[in-house]
Amino acid sequence: MGASRRLRQSWLAAVLAFAVVAATGCSPAPTPIVASARDGPFSLELRAPHPRWRAGQPIDVSIRIAYDGPGSEVTVHGSGSGLVLPSLRQLDGRLNMGAVGQADCVPYTLQRGENEIAFAHSIAFPGADPDAAIYEAYSADPLLHLPAGTWRITAGAGFNEEQGCGGTRRKLTAEITIVVDP
Repeated sequence: MGASRRLRQSWLAAVLAFAVVAATGCSPAPTPIVASARDGPFSLELRAPHPRWRAGQPIDVSIRIAYDGPGSEVTVHGSGSGLVLPSLRQLDGRLNMGAVGQADCVPYTLQRGENEIAFAHSIAFPGADPDAAIYEAYSADPLLHLPAGTWRITAGAGFNEEQGCGGTRRKLTAEITIVVDP
């Protein structure tokens, strides 16, 4: 076999190898989107593993609240609806799933370090709302599914450091924006 033919075969093998690598998706991993807030010894983090999702795909959002004060744990007092309440707003549409919290005052114990908080579906809307079916489906879904659009996800925490909701009031808010493709 001539040198010219071996060179063509080597070149063809290199091109095919590149095409296989490109077709198998060997591209950089998507960058997580993270927002955080701090108030005294408390910090709040809202995170999604990537900024783009597909309609119908469960959206993985994590919420963490951290305590880095002097004790191994701290008891704070806030809404019985949850220590951290998430809300969602469609930036290119009319949907708005604002968080609703009870006005009671219940204790929550936070361990020193990070504490994972479940994503709570807590909204209120009038029954005559034209989007009531969407809001009902959102409330009943144990996972987070959103229709196509650009969405702002907000995690808000408001609590007090003393029993009976007295003492220092802490307020933390973190927001991320994601896109849900059709």
